[in-house]
Amino acid sequence: MSEDTKKAPAIRFQGFTDDWEQRKLGDESTIVAGGDVDKTKVLKSGKYPVLANALTNDGIFGYYEDDYRIEAPAVTVTGRGDVGYAKARKTNFTPVVRLLAVKSEHDVDFLEAAINKHKTVVESTGVPQLTAPQLSNYNIYFPLIEEEKKIGALFKQLDDTIALHQRKLTLLKQLKKEYLKRMFPQSGENMPNLRFADFFEPWEQRKLGDFGSFKNGMNFDKSAMGHGHPFVNLQNIFGKTVVDDADLGLAVSSEKQRNEYNLLKGDVLFIRSSVKPEGVGEAALVPTNFYNTTFSGFIIRFRSHVAIDDEFKRVVFATKNVRNQIMALATSSANTNINQDSLEKIIIEIPRISEQSKIGNLFKQLDDALALHQHKIEKITELKNVLLAKMFL
Repeated sequence: MSEDTKKAPAIRFQGFTDDWEQRKLGDESTIVAGGDVDKTKVLKSGKYPVLANALTNDGIFGYYEDDYRIEAPAVTVTGRGDVGYAKARKTNFTPVVRLLAVKSEHDVDFLEAAINKHKTVVESTGVPQLTAPQLSNYNIYFPLIEEEKKIGALFKQLDDTIALHQRKLTLLKQLKKEYLKRMFPQSGENMPNLRFADFFEPWEQRKLGDFGSFKNGMNFDKSAMGHGHPFVNLQNIFGKTVVDDADLGLAVSSEKQRNEYNLLKGDVLFIRSSVKPEGVGEAALVPTNFYNTTFSGFIIRFRSHVAIDDEFKRVVFATKNVRNQIMALATSSANTNINQDSLEKIIIEIPRISEQSKIGNLFKQLDDALALHQHKIEKITELKNVLLAKMFL
């Protein structure tokens, strides 16, 4: 082995000092492309799972019993779709066409990480794809097998932790969706199917305009943008239930305008106009007083004149019943739009304040847990990417 092919990564486990050696993946493994699936032979359950085309997770297409299969342990690599994505497999499987299988004596968790770091998109007739010969030509740096196993075990632990938080995130999203459905009255009803103990009264059903007032935001010239005082725009609301004040824009405004278009704790901001139809009428709560801050003309401010729990407000406008009404009242031209008159007509059901608080607090706990698991997924993924860069060549 020539001196220029002997290297070592920046981060290593203690006790390992040997340089890594570069070899072609095809020289260290057998690489085959998946076979076509005879759908008449695919079963709902069986011994050998059929992995889906361009698989990027552990999903299963179906099962075979005795047909073409790969003996585990092995690594699957996508040939089309998320090209070059590798996944270690610990059970026998039957790959579908365009899914490549790598059978090797090397540690499969190490190989998964090494291929994922290395992955290369190969263009062919404008469609990203990867063939078995192309994958065979990947130059991979290999350490001693003992170091492979330690590295593979570390990345498996990271992947398992990410998968754990992802499962919890998925379950929490499903739970929240079910609670949104069952803890708020359905269209035409005045009581939900699921309630906290000791609450029995029908909910009050009124038009949203009876609970408060609306105001359109300000339209600014381009010359007034980018400097001045804080300014809430669409990006601070899209996809959120609380106004994101971490990255507010700036716009020139007078003291009179800042008083007239002010934002107080408990206000709700609706998106008045959206390129995407599903974005119109999205609502976000103003969580605290935003001093000297105005808001865009593409936004409508709702300010309640009766006591409504802030966390309840944050949730009620995302319920299916309210969203369906908004979409029915919206109009379409170049964008999809909703106006004050339409928002005033929306029928909402509200319980007494003590029940509102309990419902709002429950959904806040769910959203906090969702945010926590999402944050952990992002941080562990970030750590994994750093380690991929530092622990491989």
